[in-house]
Amino acid sequence: KCEATTKSPFMQSFTTGNAGYIGPELKYAGYDALIVQGKAEKPVYLWINDGKVEIIAAGSFWGATTRKTREAIWKIHGNETRVACIGPAGENMVSSAVITVDSNSAFGKGGFGAVMGSKNLKAIAIRGTGRLKVASPEKLLAENQARTRFFNIKPGETRVIDGKTIVG
Repeated sequence: KCEATTKSPFMQSFTTGNAGYIGPELKYAGYDALIVQGKAEKPVYLWINDGKVEIIAAGSFWGATTRKTREAIWKIHGNETRVACIGPAGENMVSSAVITVDSNSAFGKGGFGAVMGSKNLKAIAIRGTGRLKVASPEKLLAENQARTRFFNIKPGETRVIDGKTIVG
């Protein structure tokens, strides 16, 4: 999951929301967070790829649905690119506008899509091929093995794990 925070364009408060898929891709691209400030003069999208960020004209996508926008960006950057984008509702700053992530998730409540629209930001496209660095690989492996033993208990089965009796 990825957490987003913004000042709601419709309330005098901040709002947060989360969506899937894009957070890990941002990390694989070399970033822990993304802050978008200001407003572009014309429609743009951000292209984030393995440590590089570009601002690219998106006038040809303006007015397009989120599906059409994703398809256009995938044609340019490849199908493995994660795309968070807005449709016409976001462009027109509709209070219920969302930011869709691929076709499976969205930053929804609070007008996230309207915030991107107010910045002339049509999409954020991310592709990362990096790997996550694990500080203690041995500890992570041991924890994964312990969780596997715990979660693989069949209904009615009894096991002793870490000195505790677990009944499935």
